[in-house]
Amino acid sequence: MTIALGPYTLDSLANAESNFNFSDPLGTGLQVENTARRFCWHDAGTTSSNVGPTSGAGGSPDGYVYTEASNPGAQDDEFTMELDQTLDCEANTDVTILFKTNQRGTDNDATCQLQSNENAAGWVDRGTLFGGSGDSDKVATGGTQIWSQRSIDISALGVSHASTRVRILITLNSAGNIWNCDYGIDEVEVTGVTASQIEQEGYRFYNDGTESGSTVRQNQDTVDTIGKEITFQLRVLLDADGDPPSEQFQLEYKEASDGSGEYRKVPLT
Repeated sequence: MTIALGPYTLDSLANAESNFNFSDPLGTGLQVENTARRFCWHDAGTTSSNVGPTSGAGGSPDGYVYTEASNPGAQDDEFTMELDQTLDCEANTDVTILFKTNQRGTDNDATCQLQSNENAAGWVDRGTLFGGSGDSDKVATGGTQIWSQRSIDISALGVSHASTRVRILITLNSAGNIWNCDYGIDEVEVTGVTASQIEQEGYRFYNDGTESGSTVRQNQDTVDTIGKEITFQLRVLLDADGDPPSEQFQLEYKEASDGSGEYRKVPLT
């Protein structure tokens, strides 16, 4: 079954808690705004002076969640936001986690890492580490907030178990003004397609130079239902005027182990 979860716009505290499990240094669950050293929900600006989100990604008022790093917030504090659904990454390919982040504050060098846990084997970092001092979307204290779109295809990173959990881990600075680290998350979404699906929508056909002028083709890599990598090719035979009659085409494929071997024809009905 195709995965299509969200987007979770976190418009209320109850909505956020019904779709995610939150934890922080002082416990579990999502708190109301400005609860120090906790994962909080808010729909306007934080009370910390000129740092943190000023609203959700949709403008003000608009809900989001964030790490309230005010005293007694401490160096290297960890906050997690775990999706409250198990993903089938065996039956689905291109399983992608999308979310938006907000890093506002000169000393806000908190980091944000997506993690996966396959069959309860333990949490593993996946994809890019966002945030930190070098993130290009970091905003200085008093600056105009930026909600940055993040996207990580966990299938492409080898995640393939039928029982997979995912979470976002935010870690506060190891030095500096910890209270700056009000790090925001909003608009979380999960997408994926079943392994048996082959998407051909919106492709442009072209002559790749290896065929005669009367043939154009388009290649596409996909994965079949038993997990083998297969390259598909749709061959379209043109008529004398260069037009592609719909009845003259052939879907072909070859497995990764075939190397440069010839494509095999897929019977068409």
